[in-house]
Amino acid sequence: MARKKVKRTTGAEAILSEQLARLKELEAKIGYRYRDISLLRNALVHSSYVNESGGEGLDDNERLEFVGDAVLEFIVSEHLYRSNPEESEGSLTVMRSSVVARKHCAAMAKELELGDYLLVGKGERKAAGGVKKSILANAFEALVASLYFDGGIKQAKRFILKMLERCAAGRVDEDENFKAQLQAMTQKSSGQLPSYRLTSSRGPAHERTFDVEVSINGVPYGKGKGATKKEAEQEAAKKALRKIAKEQAE
Repeated sequence: MARKKVKRTTGAEAILSEQLARLKELEAKIGYRYRDISLLRNALVHSSYVNESGGEGLDDNERLEFVGDAVLEFIVSEHLYRSNPEESEGSLTVMRSSVVARKHCAAMAKELELGDYLLVGKGERKAAGGVKKSILANAFEALVASLYFDGGIKQAKRFILKMLERCAAGRVDEDENFKAQLQAMTQKSSGQLPSYRLTSSRGPAHERTFDVEVSINGVPYGKGKGATKKEAEQEAAKKALRKIAKEQAE
């Protein structure tokens, strides 16, 4: 009697098998059951894992991330437009940049504990001491795309709005993001980065006040002051964002 051949599984296949068993758990967190579970699996594969495993039939999530970024921006834009009828285009742009910022996407990924489900290369995970925020942000966008392809724009929208509500209506550490918002806006509009200049500092060492001015393409756009240069820069960026929003509304 001929012996049955026992198929040996590779290390990557074993890990993937374990991950597939956990995808149902992630589906429950998302609140959606996939028709094509391979889309969800693909969203959770980082390029570092593919590189370390030599491929083994796996694709990384970068193509999904590309689509997810666009879907996220569209859905957030529509939501802000409908829920803020009195806001100008400039104000809506500032609000959107805060919601779709990489830091915020990473925060939403953490809310789902997405890092526990990601396939990331051992070298990448070890070097970063865990899963980096940039990888989490990219995975969140890939997840959005997987929902869009499997369930359409309706399912992607339902998920995104649910996550925004869970993360305080899309405002995660908003006060810390004025510089990031301004940078994203100026890079998109002109390809230039804002420039911050310390104009003065006064007071004793233990109670110092710093004055900072921010310029865009050499044009002053806002001044700020604070107990640290960082605080002053944030205040200057905040005023610059308001000035830009006002200009765009005129």
